Amino acid sequence: MSESGGEERLAELREENEQLRQRLSEYQTIFESTPIMFWYKDTKNRLLRLNRAAAELEGVPPSKLIGRRSEDIYPPEQAAAYYADDLEVIRSGRPRLGIVEPHTKPGSDEVRWLSVGKVPTRSPEGEVNGVIAFALDITEERRLQGELNQRQKMEQIGRLAGGVAHDFNNVLCAIMGCAEVALRQRDRDDVEAQLHEILKGCQRAAGLTRQLLAYARQEPLRLEPCDAREAVRGALALATPSLHASVQVELRDEAEATVVLGDLSALQSAVLNLLLNARDAMPKGGEVRVTLSNADHAGCEELPAGLYLQIEVCDTGQGIGEAHLPHVFDPFFTTKGVGQGTGLGLAAVQGTARSHGGLVRAEDDPEGGACFRLLLPTQPDIEPPAPAPRRLPRRRERGTILLVDDEPVLREVGQRLLSSAGYEVLVAEDGVEALEVCEQVAEAFDLAILDLSMPRMSGPATLRRLRERYPRIRVLFVSGYDLSPHLSSEDQELLQACELLRKPYRAAELRRAVARALTSEPIE
Repeated sequence: MSESGGEERLAELREENEQLRQRLSEYQTIFESTPIMFWYKDTKNRLLRLNRAAAELEGVPPSKLIGRRSEDIYPPEQAAAYYADDLEVIRSGRPRLGIVEPHTKPGSDEVRWLSVGKVPTRSPEGEVNGVIAFALDITEERRLQGELNQRQKMEQIGRLAGGVAHDFNNVLCAIMGCAEVALRQRDRDDVEAQLHEILKGCQRAAGLTRQLLAYARQEPLRLEPCDAREAVRGALALATPSLHASVQVELRDEAEATVVLGDLSALQSAVLNLLLNARDAMPKGGEVRVTLSNADHAGCEELPAGLYLQIEVCDTGQGIGEAHLPHVFDPFFTTKGVGQGTGLGLAAVQGTARSHGGLVRAEDDPEGGACFRLLLPTQPDIEPPAPAPRRLPRRRERGTILLVDDEPVLREVGQRLLSSAGYEVLVAEDGVEALEVCEQVAEAFDLAILDLSMPRMSGPATLRRLRERYPRIRVLFVSGYDLSPHLSSEDQELLQACELLRKPYRAAELRRAVARALTSEPIE
């Protein structure tokens, strides 16, 4: 190569080096100036490099972090979580994106929330030789989102409170009015009629409470073979008195398989909600058609293959409307005026359908009105269970019962109901007083009825103390809602071994529960 050719080549190399230096300088500027935080680690979990944004987040000079492992920098649990994500990227050779995690900088208790992504780096031969992690600080966004969620939650609670207050005030007004009428009546038949209205009002209030608990998922379902046809008939019987005279109801029973694995009370409540929804859609009257039929899962890809019971409730009202159709099952969504609905009825129906392995669909009827279709998987190999007797034979029972409840009215009512059935009943307001009563009684109790949640001493704690004195005592727990998720594992095991009666209960339900508890084996 000539001397001139060598000089030209040298000049080209100098220019290439200068261009390379400029590019490296640009990359360095971008790396250090970007608000996105970068960390570069090798496969041994050693930090090789980080940019200025990452160093500011850590609050430590880069020189004190380079070459150190995660466990040398962060608390053990935090370091283990970071390294687990790194290992997944290294082993799979695939990026991990969209990780949202808390980050505590070294030597501080301040928690920042990061949106993190991790990608593998590779050698010239294509082998994974490290991980680049990049992150954005989203702490402020999370705070603002939390405030927005809280505002939305308060708005929802306000809507819920208006609907609940309206419904409960109606129920309480009916109860108080009937009670006052009963007090003024001298004719026994009239008094009995008013008392029946009081009981109906209490049942409506209990139904509203069940809706709230079902929405909050604090009301457990007892799934067992049951005839859903009975749930439909029961719902029709409950809904009919509340329907306007101009509303006509037609029942078409075309189903052969109606046995499902379900909770009869929950299914009845779901159908009742659909009926009341149809009633409210026809303020000037109309027709409600309830149809029972069997169908396969055709057209319902989200359901497994099998035979289903379809409960269809159609009305001739104003319909749902295309804009509202996607939201009819949303909690708190309602098209009714303020205070005229909780927006929980259809949400509870959807929850019931899902918990029974089925689904519910809504659509506008082309001829006017709306249709709701509830699909439930059937149990065709199981015979319909025999209906429970509506009345227990009246007989005088024997036995001594300790009734423990912190609500004075419930103690008084429970004592009267059980005493009229022939039992001897002693009462206490909580577990502490129950133990004091035991000290004053020489003979053992045949049964203890314990409220699950009481001040000073809970129901399970009271039972354990009672068993110290009466090792083979039988027990019946009562509760207004499911407390089991909040109980210790020991208390949950104890609860599963005992009879449980849900509040509110009718006199017959209390008598049946007491009879079952008295004939059960004492818990060991």
